Amino acid sequence: MNENYLPDLPPVPNTGGSESTSTAGNGPFGLAKGLRKEDIDVQMAEVKPCMYRAETLPKKHSAFQYYFLQITPVQGLSWIKAIGNPIGTNSYGSELQSAFETMKGKLENIYGRSEIMDFLMYDSIWNEPRDWMQAISNKERTLAAKWENKRGNGLPSELESIFLYVAAEDTYTGYIAIEYAFTNQDASEREIGMLEDDAL
Repeated sequence: MNENYLPDLPPVPNTGGSESTSTAGNGPFGLAKGLRKEDIDVQMAEVKPCMYRAETLPKKHSAFQYYFLQITPVQGLSWIKAIGNPIGTNSYGSELQSAFETMKGKLENIYGRSEIMDFLMYDSIWNEPRDWMQAISNKERTLAAKWENKRGNGLPSELESIFLYVAAEDTYTGYIAIEYAFTNQDASEREIGMLEDDAL
């Protein structure tokens, strides 16, 4: 692979002057934009190029069972996805919707008001209240909250967006998930594309 196109690595974020080889951050789950894989002192398995799965992070939250991290050689950490614990629920999705509202409230306390996306696809047949979980399972219904880095909102400057949503394992089990995108995510995606193209 021709590595000449790769710029110098960005500096590791300064997180307080510790001399430890493990670097923590003050962002989501104790992480920060730009961290390299070796800076994060947890076990990770690479599930696809530049994407890693971790069972724990420097700061773990009991609502989540595992995490995905996008970490590239140049940009470092650019994206985090937290997968929630399974939630048993009824066909109306009552417990899942309650868990979503609880987590949305926690995030709004930190990052400010969110934009809500709550809709059913116009041609879905799962349009009765008792069909709520079936529609989620079929990906025909969306319940999500979004925060974007806009002037005057509570989002830290290193975060580009936060996306909270619900998903279903089946019609009686679901979970919530959160995706945090840092401001280097677009550059990270371009880097991954260049790395993949270099294999052709």
